[in-house]
Amino acid sequence: QFFTFLSFLFLTLQSQGQIYEPIEWDTSVQKTGENKYELITTATLDSGWHLYSQFLEAGGPEATEFVYNLGEKDRLSGKTQEGKGHEGFDPVFEMNVKYFENTAVFVQEIMSDNPNIIQGSVYYMVCDDKNCLPPTTYDLSFDLSNASAGESLKREDLEQETISTEKKTEIQNPENKEET
Repeated sequence: QFFTFLSFLFLTLQSQGQIYEPIEWDTSVQKTGENKYELITTATLDSGWHLYSQFLEAGGPEATEFVYNLGEKDRLSGKTQEGKGHEGFDPVFEMNVKYFENTAVFVQEIMSDNPNIIQGSVYYMVCDDKNCLPPTTYDLSFDLSNASAGESLKREDLEQETISTEKKTEIQNPENKEET
């Protein structure tokens, strides 16, 4: 029995290591004014995979959804913004949908009187042209005390669907600006 248990445990651990994750999530914070911040979430997708918009019609894929766990001195300012993305026919769901390929940037403006760590999560679904992975929740963390100072991301930055590598590096590593 002990040998059977060890074999089962080994197979379980081995199968867990083979879960395919075609998306990587990254967070950063931009301070745009006194007590004003942008929580920036960037999704990087493997080639051929796409992530769905927050704004989808019923009957199709699961929409991307953000949740932010705010402190007493924190408040959201508007809804989470997303880039332009692509709109087109999705062969898996046989309907027109809005989706992102390669990279997607989402920005949530907040007001905070206390530079703390904001925890949150993103609920999302990714598909390629033939298959979809089950909807998943990924935990996010935004450290307001390490926010880089700068201008608010412009709507055109989001509409390009990606922040240029130079600007993204600057946002994530403000102390290493010359290393791009």
